[in-house]
Amino acid sequence: MSKRRFALALAATAGLLLAGCGDEGLREEVGESSQAGPTFEDTITVPTTPDGGIDPDASTTTVGVEDVEVTPDDFPDGWPEDFPVPDDARVEQGAVTQAPGEERLVADLVIPEGTAEDVLEFYQDELRPPDFELLNDEGGEVGEVFVVQVTFRTDEYLGNVLATDDGDRVTLTLQVTRPRG
Repeated sequence: MSKRRFALALAATAGLLLAGCGDEGLREEVGESSQAGPTFEDTITVPTTPDGGIDPDASTTTVGVEDVEVTPDDFPDGWPEDFPVPDDARVEQGAVTQAPGEERLVADLVIPEGTAEDVLEFYQDELRPPDFELLNDEGGEVGEVFVVQVTFRTDEYLGNVLATDDGDRVTLTLQVTRPRG
């Protein structure tokens, strides 16, 4: 897959998350602001494009630093037990944030050996009906890094997996977005 097609696939994935995957009810429950990106100390979340640039047209959610609950070396409280995680993955930290109408749980993990392609195969094997609906599973090189994007949904939440492989280790960011009420 070309870098351009892969970048478009990742952008389409973000669009699926924002559009609620065509499911109006789920979009209303989860909200229009399901957009991941780096959060800076001054409470600004900046959505990024697949090549690391800033996407000025994407929706953002501002969350105060005091509103983020960080859990070192573990998943955040409330992490769904059914979210598949590779056996050899080690959790570096978890976090919970609240946005209008939704809760976001994020976990950063590291796999010291293996590849992002292994992660892609793992999720393709694990995310099977009836418990999971696989919405997107793409992988490809972006520069010198292999990147995997997997998006799925359950009856309870939207799940997102971003895996990068720089040749030394695989870094995973797992995200759960679910309605809050």
